Amino acid sequence: MTSFVTEFKHLEIQMEDIISATNNFHESKVIGRGGFGKVYAGELSLSQSGEKSVVAIKRLDRRYGQGDPEFFKEIRMLSCYRHENLISLLGFCCQGGEMILIYEHASGGSLDRLLSSASLTWTQHLRICLDAAKGLSFLHDPNGTQQRVLHCDIKSANILLDNNMTAKVSDFGLSKMGPANQQYSLLITGAVDLQFDFEYRWAANLLVAGMEFQPFEENVQLPVFEEYQHILEAASQSLFYTSLQELKQILSKGIHLKDYKEWFSLNEKGQHYHMISMEDCLIPTEDSTPRYKSHPWSRFPAGFYQTNCKGFKTHVKTQFLSPSITYTVNLVFYDPSDRKQGHGKLKYRLRGETTTSTVNLANLRKVDRWLCRVELFQFTSDGSIVELEVTFDNHRYNLELEGILFQPLEKVS
Repeated sequence: MTSFVTEFKHLEIQMEDIISATNNFHESKVIGRGGFGKVYAGELSLSQSGEKSVVAIKRLDRRYGQGDPEFFKEIRMLSCYRHENLISLLGFCCQGGEMILIYEHASGGSLDRLLSSASLTWTQHLRICLDAAKGLSFLHDPNGTQQRVLHCDIKSANILLDNNMTAKVSDFGLSKMGPANQQYSLLITGAVDLQFDFEYRWAANLLVAGMEFQPFEENVQLPVFEEYQHILEAASQSLFYTSLQELKQILSKGIHLKDYKEWFSLNEKGQHYHMISMEDCLIPTEDSTPRYKSHPWSRFPAGFYQTNCKGFKTHVKTQFLSPSITYTVNLVFYDPSDRKQGHGKLKYRLRGETTTSTVNLANLRKVDRWLCRVELFQFTSDGSIVELEVTFDNHRYNLELEGILFQPLEKVS
């Protein structure tokens, strides 16, 4: 133990600082409980500047079944394996008979507390799943150089969320190590008792060398519907369905296309919606680097493009529109202030046209709680590929843009 503490001396935090941060482990500071013990929120100074920051402090309680092995394993794991989707270990304390771990504070709490919340959108569900999968993928094959880590205790209570709703895998006390650079890892966590009764009626002797366990591979053949085949080929995620009705239900909720840079869905009439993210359609310029802001309200991992009041140029291409339908072409942006009169006007030009058009950003329509769209123009689709290039001028306010949306015209009866 002495050599261990020496090895990780740079992470050690004094007990008096922890007692002060938690008000001597007062119940009012408790933010969670688990198999390791209680988790407290507190402020600690972890930098040379002396500035304090909020952290999560986990105190070992041996009555819950965990102890020294889990404590030391957590320190070793999180100090060696660092990733944006793994919770970060900031320090530890092993003094006065106490064993305490200090982590970054995930202000969004654990996922199990949010799963039943109506405010958690489908898009946020997907982002959380992707974040957790990225963290686990890193553990399973961390650059092919370190040992593989099998978490062994993945559940919603061990998925933490920060203030940007970024998911982080936590609690490595039950994890196991395995060799890297192997296609498969076999982990048997308990005794396996298999009994087989063989009946053999041949005259010759039978020599049994042993038994082999192999992964089962099942090839599921999904039905093919030509109308949606080109959409399924572009889908970012695997879809499972057994009928056309099931497929339409999936598409009505929306799916990502082309490496999560586009979004496709069906309305109640079966008409196609298609949205291209700013990351996919923005034409970069030599004098500036595009800035994106990741956000839980965005459909896309890159988030919102920050215009900084400067003009920009887009190139959009779609082959997923319904034929003989009038579409509106819309600019989708984030509007947390809901200030309809504060955005002013935005001027733009289509490629090949000399005249400049103007759209009043006050004439916005809600897409979601904080997402709005403003219509640029309309056209009737003939079902063929549509390709547009739109140049936008400098403008008064910084806009946070999500993308270009092709939406069927809503007829007012």
